Amino acid sequence: MITGLIYLFAGDIIAYKIVLVILILIVGIVSTFLATTKRYHQVLLEAGKIYFDKLETFKLKFAESVIDKLEAGAKTKAGMTVNQIVNIPQIINSSYENVPKIIVKGINYLVSKIPLVEYIDVINKEFISQDKEQKMNYLVGKTNAFFNEKVFSINHIKTIRIIFVVAILLQIAFVYFIKN
Repeated sequence: MITGLIYLFAGDIIAYKIVLVILILIVGIVSTFLATTKRYHQVLLEAGKIYFDKLETFKLKFAESVIDKLEAGAKTKAGMTVNQIVNIPQIINSSYENVPKIIVKGINYLVSKIPLVEYIDVINKEFISQDKEQKMNYLVGKTNAFFNEKVFSINHIKTIRIIFVVAILLQIAFVYFIKN
């Protein structure tokens, strides 16, 4: 930005040079915003992992609730969300007392990512003759594996680096055009 201003005022002030300096400023602001947003998501995921590992009571009650619904004859079909099968806020409130609404929303958001219908299909096919506890253990294990492999393993650092490299290259190009 500073280099762009130096080149802008070093020569004749031309309209396209002013536009290029404004573009340098916009690229800097947008890239900083995008990188900050990606890093914020990474911090939330890291915090979510810490708390998700400590939610054993919730995970067991969640699995029990799903298995109870299945045994009661609930039908599932492709495209159903977790909240259409079980009531997540109710499970959270029955597992823990006085949970802040923001935590309930966060857990609800995380749990909504689970491909529950796929797991239910496997339970219906492979665990028909098994008891409830084995079905619950399968569901908790698959849920833990899903979060560890698909949600908590996401790393936004590479994306942040790409954003900054592209921003720097664009700004260098703009400064080059201001200079010439």
